[in-house]
Amino acid sequence: MRQLNSMIVSALLAGLAAACNDAPEATGPSPAPGNQAVTTAATTYSVKNLGTLGGNNSEAMAINNVGQTVGWSQTKSGQTHAFSQHAGTMTDLGALSGGFSQAIDVNDAGVVVGYSTLLSGAERAVRWQNGTKKSLGTLGGRNSEATGINQNGVIVGWSEIKSGDRHAFVYQNGVMKDIGTLGGKTSVAEDISNAGRVVGGSRTATGEGHAFAWVNGKFQDLGDAGTGSGDATAINGKIVGIFGPPPDAEGAELETTQPFIFSAGVFTGFNTRRHTSIPYDVNQDGIVVGGDEDERFDDGADAWVRQADGTIQTLPELADGLDAAHGINKFGTIVGFSQGPDGWLRAVVWRPM
Repeated sequence: MRQLNSMIVSALLAGLAAACNDAPEATGPSPAPGNQAVTTAATTYSVKNLGTLGGNNSEAMAINNVGQTVGWSQTKSGQTHAFSQHAGTMTDLGALSGGFSQAIDVNDAGVVVGYSTLLSGAERAVRWQNGTKKSLGTLGGRNSEATGINQNGVIVGWSEIKSGDRHAFVYQNGVMKDIGTLGGKTSVAEDISNAGRVVGGSRTATGEGHAFAWVNGKFQDLGDAGTGSGDATAINGKIVGIFGPPPDAEGAELETTQPFIFSAGVFTGFNTRRHTSIPYDVNQDGIVVGGDEDERFDDGADAWVRQADGTIQTLPELADGLDAAHGINKFGTIVGFSQGPDGWLRAVVWRPM
């Protein structure tokens, strides 16, 4: 659910360091989504800084329905560690032998998933449960990451296979299963519903990137809307994701993405303020959260929320700068990051008022 964000945040942190020293199946290829214009939402949100583990930067990636937030933070020593925050206390979840870790998702039982590094620098999908961390291994390759977990404890993510290509996996009952691809070399699972439907992105036999849903061994190709690139980023009844950039894109247009919602066999596209926009999560009421930016202008990045009625608004920020919303629970509480007045990124929670 969070793979697209990793490259964006890495770039943001590099810049900061320099400056501061379950849906019904569709059949056939997907149609181009209908566009929905930005409108003004009436909901008001408060924003709260969740702090750090003693270092400069932090980012919240997910929140469960009991209010537990997970993500990553720099520590006082400068390491990056996964954290869990609940009832006002941020807890360091630790890391494998390599010393680096990030938490990406959490279910209502408090089981956290993400990844951590070994001494060799290899990445491993990790589960944190009842105070212990467990490496989930790989599909035979060097690296793996866990990206989602459902309420039944079933975990999804990606792992390199022996060839070095990434394949989506489902981890259940101690076994990591390769679910394959849409015919191409690679696939990545982003999220999983409580019914076991997996969503993500895969290459096809002809090389395009398509969004997909998968359940019980069967792929549902959600296509690319004619852009050559598609990815399903989250599922909670409805599926959300992106198409793009368009195949004839040049220059700044190469960053153009079209957010979509897929429900009951119908794609609905919508626009936010900036032309690079990614929906990261959706709750059971169909409220979608994400982030957008525009590399053509040096005017920051915004966290946004799309309400169930289609209204879209920018979420408040700690200071003028960089923001993105990554997770939302059934109560409409949202988590992500916002740039503070000191220029560092902070994990934040937005609550509807």
